[in-house]
Amino acid sequence: MIKDGFYNIMIVGVGGQGVMTMGKFFREYAMRLSNLKSLVSIENRGVSQREGSTYCLVRYFFKNNKSDIQENSQYIAPVPSNQSINLMIALEPLELIRNLQYIHPNAALFINNFPIIPKSSITDKNITYPDIDSAVEKIQKFYPNIILNIKNYTKIAQNKKGKSIYANNLILQDISEKLQDIFRKDLFNKVLRAFFKNY
Repeated sequence: MIKDGFYNIMIVGVGGQGVMTMGKFFREYAMRLSNLKSLVSIENRGVSQREGSTYCLVRYFFKNNKSDIQENSQYIAPVPSNQSINLMIALEPLELIRNLQYIHPNAALFINNFPIIPKSSITDKNITYPDIDSAVEKIQKFYPNIILNIKNYTKIAQNKKGKSIYANNLILQDISEKLQDIFRKDLFNKVLRAFFKNY
């Protein structure tokens, strides 16, 4: 469990993948934590229906009653600085590469390795989709302490549920299992079950 200080979450993807919905989930979860002192979130919806780059940032500030940390919530900036994202969720792998500068050296990365090829790469042979495996290897080399979880969640969802729409739910289930020192598993799963009843 996060006890004191900031915890920064960044969700990246393309329009139509549920980036904003997942951001809303993390806000819903945080509102149930007793030591949450401030919550800030921003979204980029510019091309959210046209497979363009989208992102959602969620910043938590936690402070226990006995903590010596002093922080005035009005000074919490909505955009974190470079290398300050603690949890990066990439619903599309290329969007992770586009936002690498934000990753903290000890971050947790959850990547849906299901590429959505930009139309420019399809129509223009001079524009190629990057090699994701090579990019991940470089990330591991430069950030040896990251928690890396990369799967083709879309394919897994199609095989298990018959629909790719469940991919984000599977990512959140993995976060619940692998980051129990950060998120309260019982509460996380309770909010998860209730939240996705509406979707």
